[in-house]
Order: sequence, then structure tokens, then C-alpha cells
Amino acid sequence: LKKIKNYSIITLTMPLPNISLNPKLSAVIDLTLNIMALLLITKLSSWLWFLILFFSRQLLWLILTGFTYYPKTALRVKHYLSLLVFSLGMYLTIVFTDWPVALYILMTAFLILSFISFWFLPQSKIQFNIFLKPYTRWRFLISSLGLAGILIGIQSIVFYQVLFTVNHWLWHILTACVSSLMAFWWWYEYGIKLEKRIFIASAAFFILMIELAWIITALPIGNIASGLILTWSWYLIWLLNRFNLTAEGIKWLKQTKFLLANLAIFALFLIFIVRWR
Repeated sequence: LKKIKNYSIITLTMPLPNISLNPKLSAVIDLTLNIMALLLITKLSSWLWFLILFFSRQLLWLILTGFTYYPKTALRVKHYLSLLVFSLGMYLTIVFTDWPVALYILMTAFLILSFISFWFLPQSKIQFNIFLKPYTRWRFLISSLGLAGILIGIQSIVFYQVLFTVNHWLWHILTACVSSLMAFWWWYEYGIKLEKRIFIASAAFFILMIELAWIITALPIGNIASGLILTWSWYLIWLLNRFNLTAEGIKWLKQTKFLLANLAIFALFLIFIVRWR
């Protein structure tokens, strides 16, 4: 009995081994959980159930990223934050989409993009340096899509008067808060130092997004088009400010071509795709 007791004490006091899931196994688990979540989200009857589903999915993601192997701990946190923004945006867009074809496209995109974010995680520290730059761009992509979904969701709430007792200006402020926080986050991710300039740029971004949200909401266009235009504007302003905050500054010769191309595409978008009310 004494030997058994000593063995039990030794076993309990020994450090547990690190348990890490292979990223590809995590990708399969993530795909399974997302399929289950999407099957449920189309049958929700109230916003309370939406919140329960959303926070339950975040908890499961938190557990999954906690057990998945990452070369650096900071990457785990960044990946989770990108998934949080991405899922909130996609869930809101799915809830306010009533066209079956668009719904299936959104769901498929959600499953694939989330799956890839786990599948291509490096399985060793040796692969980390090669992996980091493209994976940062991938996280920026899913975060931007998540922002688009959040802005579409906010515009849909205003458009359909889901919470008609809430003043429209509060939704414009929320739009500006989310947009400026996302801008600040990704300026920092791309190496902009936490100096006075980045905080001034974020404050200016906040004011500009309030004005844009107010103007776009007043236009006779639908909720999805409004959200997409806001996101498009967000990206262009964010990109120019990102270059402006660096030591090199904006290379106007290169960016002028980019802006003119965007202006042409934007005009085609307004004429041929947007349905005016």
C-alpha cells in the first residue's frame, strides 16, 4: 500500500506532456464543427439563439486553437482573433441573406476558408519563416471578409429596422468603432509602430467612417451593397494610410494607377450590379 501511495503521489506531481494536435487534424475537426454550426444557423428562431450559437462556436474554436500546434504562442492568439472576426461577419451575412444561391456560396466559402486557415499551419518551427508572410496575408483576407460581413450585418439591421428603437447614429458609431479598430489592428500587424501617428490616424479613420456610414445609409441602395461599399472604402483608406505611416510614404505613381483601376471597377459596380431603390 505504501508503494502504491508513493507511486500515486509521484504520478500526480509529474508534469503532464504537451498535447498538440496536428494542424491537418484540427482542420478536419474545424470543418466538422462548422458544418454542424451552419446546419443550425439556418434554423434559428431568435437573436438569443444566434448569440448562444456564436459564443458556443467561439468557445469550441478557443479549445481547438488551444490544443493545435503553433510554432509561436502569439500566432495562436492572432489566428483565433481572425477566426472570431471572420465568423461573426459570415454568420451575420448568412442570417440576412435570403437568396438560396448566395447562401450556399457564403456557406461554402466559410467552410473552405476556415479549413485552409488550419490546414496550412506549419508543422514545425523550421517552416515558420517561409510560412509567416503568406499566412499573415491569409489572416488579413479572412479578417477583411469578416469586417465586410459585420458591416453588411449593421447595414441590414438599419435597413430592416430590426432594432427600430435604437437611433441610427449609434449604428454609425458602431460601424466607425469596428472599422477603426480593424484598421489599427492591421496597421500594427504590418509593422507600424505604436507611436502618436498611428493613434491620430485611427481617430481620423473613426470620424471618416462615421461620415461614410451616414452618407451611404442615405443612398437608395440595398443593405448588402451598402456594406460592400463601406468595406471597399475601408480597404482603400486603410491601404493608403498604411503606406503613409511608413518611412517610405505613399508612392503616388504606383498608387494612382491602383486608385484609377478601383474607380473604374467601382463605377461598373454601381451601374451594373447595385440595385437602386
